[in-house]
Amino acid sequence: MEAVIEKIGDLTRFMKDKVESGAAVFNGLSEKANDLCQTVKDKLNSSGSYFMIISEVLKRIFDFMQEKKEAKVEKKKTTKK
Repeated sequence: MEAVIEKIGDLTRFMKDKVESGAAVFNGLSEKANDLCQTVKDKLNSSGSYFMIISEVLKRIFDFMQEKKEAKVEKKKTTKK
């Protein structure tokens, strides 16, 4: 009977150690994830002006492409007449 109780105690200690080490790993991962989120947030805040510039450039490119397409369509219309 003592051997069984000792084995149960060993198993309980083993499970406790595993849970504690898993919690420590999870805590470490959580801290790393928070650091990553903060870094991304900081980068986005500091590069906000770049996004405005990029969006303006993309808008101008799309406008240019639209104008070229419209000019091509207009040219086809005048050629057919």
